[in-house]
Amino acid sequence: TMIREEKEVFAQRGLTLEGVRECIRKHAISVGGCERAEIQRRYMLNNGLFPSCLTLPVKSFAEVLVEMNKNLPLLPCARDNDFYKDRDDVPWGNTQLTQMELCNTLLDSMPREVQQQFAVQNPLRQLRFDVYQLSTELQPLVDQIRSKKQAEKSSGGGKGGNSN
Repeated sequence: TMIREEKEVFAQRGLTLEGVRECIRKHAISVGGCERAEIQRRYMLNNGLFPSCLTLPVKSFAEVLVEMNKNLPLLPCARDNDFYKDRDDVPWGNTQLTQMELCNTLLDSMPREVQQQFAVQNPLRQLRFDVYQLSTELQPLVDQIRSKKQAEKSSGGGKGGNSN
């Protein structure tokens, strides 16, 4: 097949670390196609929502984001497609999010009530660069809102549903 021929051109399989990396990259493209990095990046930025039940520790959710971010450089991106490899207007999608982007992603993934409480406590929106520090700032807010929801539920109040 075409892929096997390309592997032989780039490196002899198994003889060098670069050859092994190239085989892994070609395999990832053949299995998942190009643009896997862009898909994961979009998911992290737009769809990764903190559970509305608020029972997951914020630090654990932050750790998931950090681990997903570590995988981005390993995934094939649109630029890996031979058609786009020489196009400067196609960005490399398999680059990690910056620490600031991770912090913004964590904050954006929080339910609306948590975001509002955080904005009240931090009226001058400071840039955050440590996702774990931000998770420790958010945890008390999450705990407070979860307790409030539980109290409303036990007293017969509450609206139900996802408030994300």
